[in-house]
Amino acid sequence: MPKTEYEIELRNLRKPELKGIVVPMVTPFKSDKSQDLDKERLRDLVDFLIGSKVHGLMPCGGTGESVSLSQEENKRVIELTVEEARGRVPVIGGAKSPGTKLSIKLAKDAKDAGADGVLVIGPYYNEPITEQGYYEHFRAVAEEADIPVLAYNLPRMQGRDIPLSVISRLAELENIVALKNATSNLLHVTEAIAICKKWGMSYMQGLAPMFLPSLALGSQGSITSALNIAPALFVDLFNFFVNGDTESARDLNEKLLPLMKLGGSAVMVKAALEIIGHPMGPPRQPLMPADDNEKRKIASVLSALNLMPIQATT
Repeated sequence: MPKTEYEIELRNLRKPELKGIVVPMVTPFKSDKSQDLDKERLRDLVDFLIGSKVHGLMPCGGTGESVSLSQEENKRVIELTVEEARGRVPVIGGAKSPGTKLSIKLAKDAKDAGADGVLVIGPYYNEPITEQGYYEHFRAVAEEADIPVLAYNLPRMQGRDIPLSVISRLAELENIVALKNATSNLLHVTEAIAICKKWGMSYMQGLAPMFLPSLALGSQGSITSALNIAPALFVDLFNFFVNGDTESARDLNEKLLPLMKLGGSAVMVKAALEIIGHPMGPPRQPLMPADDNEKRKIASVLSALNLMPIQATT
């Protein structure tokens, strides 16, 4: 049975506000053989991003190399982010696993660490995943972990988009509060935004080049890797759009496209952050640091956006 407007209004009062620029943070590692978590650089990253006026933080996502973190590290990264954020912005912790049981454990850890919500990815690697399998995966985490869930559609990992029929069913669950949608399928984007609007969920675009088009369709914001590198510029783009200055939003979007097209790997993001003066250490093996050719390409894009440190351009 469809929910009444009154029920939807009550639900909206209970969910964390998710909008604007929510950064899927890289995880800083030490440059020595241990590749241990670098706590001080993590705190520096939190302050850099919040100082750039972002609207939220997301540690332990794909950009944060969550697949290379132990369960204990996953929780510790979220704890440190929450501590350093000090309530200034919401923190959505990653609870990413293709298995439902581990996803529940990670979500409970994130709740204990003080996160405002969790990112839960659609099941991947295991196959075949039926529509009921997708639904039960998200439902189980939302109900058993008892924390607001941001459902994540990542078709390049899952093999296909989460069906819109599943998203509609998930929208009826109280603890499914938002959708991160990383598809290039414009029809899926359009219909998913309509579903989220109907049920009072936040829709967050997960592919950088789709950010502005999705805003025009009714999206609440973006969660993409490039936000680590140029957070203030993406905040400007978002503010231009919501304040009705669509011409400035289009102009800035065009300038940012080369950065968006660099891709979203932790390798690229960490190389870019080091170039602009915020070194976050290497990616964890088996990922390898960017080579010199890749760094030159990244530096060229950053220079065009006036993001290079002054001493690097004189």
